[in-house]
Amino acid sequence: MAVAFIASSTVTFSQWSTDPANPLLVCDVANWQRDSQAVPDGSGGAFVFWRDSRNSEYIFEVYGQRYDQNGIALWEENGRLIVADADGKNVVFFSLYRYDDGKMIICWYAGEEGVANPDEKMWVQELDDEGAKVWENDLALSEEHSSGPLSVGYYYTCQLVRDDFGFHAMMEIGTYGYLRMRMSRFSEAGELLMQYHGVEIGPLSFGHASITTDGANGAFVYYSSGNGGGATLHCMHIDEYAGELWGDWVNVTANTTGLSYQFSGIGDGMGVTFVWQGGGVNAEELFARRLNTDGSWAWAGSTTEICTFDGVQKNFYWEKQGDNYYITWADGRPGMVGYYAIYGQKFDITGQTLWQEDGIQIADLNTYLPYPKFALDSDLNMYACHQSTLAGYVAQKVADNGTLQWDADGQQLTITDFNPFYEKHQEFLSGTNLLAAWVKPWSGGGTDGVYITRIAEPSNTVYINETVTACDNYEVNGINYTESGVFDIILPGDTLLTLDLTIVDLDESVSLIGTTLTSLQSNATYQWFDCYTNQPIDGANAVSFTPAESGEYATTIAQGACNTVSECTMVIIIGVEEMLNENSFTVFPNPFEESLTIQNNSQEKISCVEVVDVFGRIVYSESISRTPSVLQLDQLAAGTYLCRLKAVDKMFSEIVVKR
Repeated sequence: MAVAFIASSTVTFSQWSTDPANPLLVCDVANWQRDSQAVPDGSGGAFVFWRDSRNSEYIFEVYGQRYDQNGIALWEENGRLIVADADGKNVVFFSLYRYDDGKMIICWYAGEEGVANPDEKMWVQELDDEGAKVWENDLALSEEHSSGPLSVGYYYTCQLVRDDFGFHAMMEIGTYGYLRMRMSRFSEAGELLMQYHGVEIGPLSFGHASITTDGANGAFVYYSSGNGGGATLHCMHIDEYAGELWGDWVNVTANTTGLSYQFSGIGDGMGVTFVWQGGGVNAEELFARRLNTDGSWAWAGSTTEICTFDGVQKNFYWEKQGDNYYITWADGRPGMVGYYAIYGQKFDITGQTLWQEDGIQIADLNTYLPYPKFALDSDLNMYACHQSTLAGYVAQKVADNGTLQWDADGQQLTITDFNPFYEKHQEFLSGTNLLAAWVKPWSGGGTDGVYITRIAEPSNTVYINETVTACDNYEVNGINYTESGVFDIILPGDTLLTLDLTIVDLDESVSLIGTTLTSLQSNATYQWFDCYTNQPIDGANAVSFTPAESGEYATTIAQGACNTVSECTMVIIIGVEEMLNENSFTVFPNPFEESLTIQNNSQEKISCVEVVDVFGRIVYSESISRTPSVLQLDQLAAGTYLCRLKAVDKMFSEIVVKR
């Protein structure tokens, strides 16, 4: 039975680092860590995966770590191996997805030898919450091929969209100088549902392509006509097996000057909305346009100007929540402190901007090439984060009405030494925790070192401090604690509980030496009782008890508010008299290591010798007729024993110790 006493306390403790000079390190082992990807576990924690070359400088594998809601790492130090190619190929890239029902899918390409090789494939696999593979075998979607209509030189990306039938998989395929696009499909159980290599859609050469949901079992696929400024953006609606539903691909940018590199689409059950960077050289602007599911134009065919202010607007990031879109970008309009400030905007599904024209200023700190991103909390507050050359990795809280909630400098997550490597950072909501994970630049170039931090505690946080003493275990918010410690626990209702927990685990074991029972739990109160009658024994309140007659006995054990009952132990009282002369026999050496010698100093005849352990079990027995007699006891474990010598009507015993 567990009884707890609770009192107020001011002790606080958490694994999340609040020191910008010492962010929580995920991994920085030898060689390289790159391309971190993080997904929420839904309970305030996160999975963080990355490419890692610790085992060979030029061969990358995928490693991962899991954190609980308090920022405590649950897997091995520096991460757990998740994916290593069976043929020793380099993992060139991977994509990680985790869905609301807990299903987690990883897609990766292992290859990059420069020559088409059928061992170099695009793979997918489901992972459980321990990072272990769920499907018996990895599923290959496609492989490199040197010639013919299925020619594949390498893979550029693999993107997944989930629906009622499983997953669409869109592969960008490099074919010796140009990109092509193939669609595949696999089931929830990891079965390929389309032909190996998939089906080719779209043109035979384009800049880059992507895919987004249609809210049903199809998808919207879109691509740029090239990689340079002025390229056009095209979209197609496909069915569940990649059949094209529109007669022609729709040119989304037909009424503008085209793309200046960046573009993105977000689909839903009614259509798909696009945002892109467009305009002239050094005068890029941000636009949005929407297509209906049937391929007709929404918004009367018009294009929404998200920002057309002077200067460059680039590196945008956006998300959809309900019927609204939220977006941030790097803004090079005149008058900024550095190269870029950070701006944001909100617009709705009808194309109307909801914050001030050309966006609100989120930060104006000295920045070179910032890649602003954000996370939204349950109240739709935006936590916009970016890397600043002046202030480090910085967050700013923006209310849903577009007003800043923190001072102009925001909240520093890390100093500049730990700034993320360009766009290699993610911010996301897990439970009520707002988290950020990233990789930082290495002084020799590239990236090395993976980090995670909590951006902010839940909004409107209520703080509770409790000191608890509990028996055996203590459960809070569905988590069972079995060890003492101090824990920060996120509770429903934006409540942060700091729990100073002491677990009392009483030992129920009892030893039997001779006919004396001893509780192995010290510093407690005791009441021995007869297991047959369940009646307490008067005066039997000490840690040890020697019954007067054979039977089964146990004791209640109490320490503070905790109590338990020992197991019942059988005690047999042999009806013989104890030898009066304790010098009649000598047992030596004591302590002993391998053997024990019995020496008879009297005229008594010994019939048997027994060695009994602390639980009353006879672990050695031998009939002897003369002494001295040597007992070989090397097989016994180190500990305390009772050596018992039996004569015709008498018994002699002595406690011995084996080292």
